[in-house]
Amino acid sequence: MVPGESKKMIDDGNPDFRSIVTGNGLYIDKTRYIEVLEGIGKFHLVLRPKRFGKSLFTSMLKYYYDVAYKDEFDALFGGLYIHENKTALANSYNVLKFDFSGINSDSDKLEYDFTDKVKMYLNDTIDRKKLGFQLEESSAPAANLMLRDFLRKYRNVTDAKLYLLVDEYDNFANAVLGKDFDYFRDITSKSGFVRSFYEVFKEFSGDVVERVYITGVTPITLDALASGFNYVTNRSLDARISDMIGFTEQEVSDMVDYYGLDPVHKEALREYYDGYLFSDESEDGSRIYNSTLVFYYLAKLIGVGKAPKNLIDARVQSDPGMVRNLIDLYQDTETKLSIMETIQRQEELPAMIALKFEQGRFMESQDDLISMMYYLGFLTIRENQTHQSMLGIPNRTIEALYSNLYLSYVNRRLIPSLSDLNVAVNAMLQRGDYGVFLKYLAKNLSLLSDHDFDHMNEQGIKNFIIAYLRLYQDIHLETELDVGGGNHIDAAILPAPLTKFDHYYVVEMKYLSKAKDTPAARAAKRAEAMGQLSRYRASAKVAEVEKHFPIHKLIILVVKNEVTAEEV
Repeated sequence: MVPGESKKMIDDGNPDFRSIVTGNGLYIDKTRYIEVLEGIGKFHLVLRPKRFGKSLFTSMLKYYYDVAYKDEFDALFGGLYIHENKTALANSYNVLKFDFSGINSDSDKLEYDFTDKVKMYLNDTIDRKKLGFQLEESSAPAANLMLRDFLRKYRNVTDAKLYLLVDEYDNFANAVLGKDFDYFRDITSKSGFVRSFYEVFKEFSGDVVERVYITGVTPITLDALASGFNYVTNRSLDARISDMIGFTEQEVSDMVDYYGLDPVHKEALREYYDGYLFSDESEDGSRIYNSTLVFYYLAKLIGVGKAPKNLIDARVQSDPGMVRNLIDLYQDTETKLSIMETIQRQEELPAMIALKFEQGRFMESQDDLISMMYYLGFLTIRENQTHQSMLGIPNRTIEALYSNLYLSYVNRRLIPSLSDLNVAVNAMLQRGDYGVFLKYLAKNLSLLSDHDFDHMNEQGIKNFIIAYLRLYQDIHLETELDVGGGNHIDAAILPAPLTKFDHYYVVEMKYLSKAKDTPAARAAKRAEAMGQLSRYRASAKVAEVEKHFPIHKLIILVVKNEVTAEEV
């Protein structure tokens, strides 16, 4: 990004490095990691959450290493770090790239689709490289046999080494595991087609195949990958590449300045898309932004002059049904619910992040469940300790996505009708009419059974109410707001960087079971809440807001599905 030049466009969603840099697209320079990867090994696996910029980095590696683009080196890499620090391996390989996204995960179609994709990439490489041979025809083609056939014939026609790139290695496997564990076990077992495919990598490594770089989201399939190709090293928590994928604070700040945007957008981008840490060894603790979401936000802002109304790009959202099914693989229901409620309360969870899930002992430990949430992007490392990491939600976008998951997991009937919820929230924030929101809560609580209420407690009710509010990224919701002396207020709705409402709130939430509902019990709950709310001005944040906007002080009492409120 050079001051004074014509502004480069944000080619939002384009994963092809070549078309971006030759089409006046903005590319944030990550080429210094070419040196890093070369210096730490030859066979790498890097896992990052969905839609985080993995494919663009993989594409950049293709154009750097493939001999076919040797004459384009200056055009593709001019002005980037690696242009002045070119390594000896630049444009010295034939690159064979596989992308396993978009494969049909239905059990009756998966193996066919996988095999068809492998065949397509092999034939494309044969044609582009003019290798002069054909794959052996078979009435029952298998991906591992086709790859072995390709590599044997390749070895006979050229001395050029291969660099294998595999993008989204686990894309289809995550979907399979989320709906059919037995089938997942079949395809990744010793005789399964997934493991058999990667065994061919191992067979030809150090011979025809000199380097391998693989990307994905979770280590679910790594047991099959490592068993078939045990030379690969999982670099996902390596501090040396922790900011290789995604954007740093400085990179985002430079982009906002480059486009001459209001600095307020730096704060918004930080709140919505920052907060990720991808190393349990990191010393500086530098946080990473989701690059796809940053580009989504900036493209909308530059294109129409204002930030996107919906701050969550649909492309980053995982299928909630698949995620629920993955979570359900952890069998300890009580511990599972406790973990999910802890996350919803924005509290940190201790865990040793798993680098691999053993197929025979899959999702047996609490660490496995928390690690799964980490790899899916719902959690990130907040703090590194000697023998474990403390994990929590990274940003407000994930708060909203997780709240939807939490509501659907606790009770799928609680998945909100957004049209009704929008009316209720707008009435509360624009007109100060919180009664509509209370009626919405009561209506949804009525969907719960007596059994649900038998297991309900005050914290569960708080989680339930807060989850609905956290579905809105433009609401700045503070929970457990410190008001001094070890006291906290349950929730405060305060102004967000880009959104100003007419009414704000501090709220204490109380719950009584039907069996304990008496006038005396209600009076005791009210007195407790009044004591907490009386301290609200001790929060500097709340006191500052009150100088400019009305703040409603509410006590919300829930007795089964009866919801009442008192403003004090």
